[in-house]
Amino acid sequence: MLTTCGWSRSRSAVAISPWFHWRKPTRLRCTPPPRSSSSTRTTERAEPLVHKLREAHPKTPIVLVENISYQAGWLLPATRNSYTSKNEALRQAFARLAAAGIPNLYYVPGADLFGNDAEATVDGTHATDLGFWRMAQVLEPVLRQVLGQ
Repeated sequence: MLTTCGWSRSRSAVAISPWFHWRKPTRLRCTPPPRSSSSTRTTERAEPLVHKLREAHPKTPIVLVENISYQAGWLLPATRNSYTSKNEALRQAFARLAAAGIPNLYYVPGADLFGNDAEATVDGTHATDLGFWRMAQVLEPVLRQVLGQ
């Protein structure tokens, strides 16, 4: 079972992570906070979440996936700065977790999830069929590695 987790403005994923004690996922994919939150939230929550998940499920692979690059980001500096700062915070958290020896931890950069031709979304954010296909093309090799295929 693949379980996706993240965090919202209203509650911390660390607070809801006890849910994983009984859920028994076989793989976990963690995503950064939504567009409206800050990179500070990523910094505050990513590492504690991974530690809680690892404590509850010592052998379950965890895949950290960066935020998408919003296709209108080149036109909207505030939006671009928001997702790039959150992605940088997640990269730094991953580096610290890897340096601490957290096992079975994987990372997927977000830059290629939609491609770069602005055809992968209906509105610069929400994926079309092409956008989902492109995300699958990026995620498939990582998930194959995680699954040992």
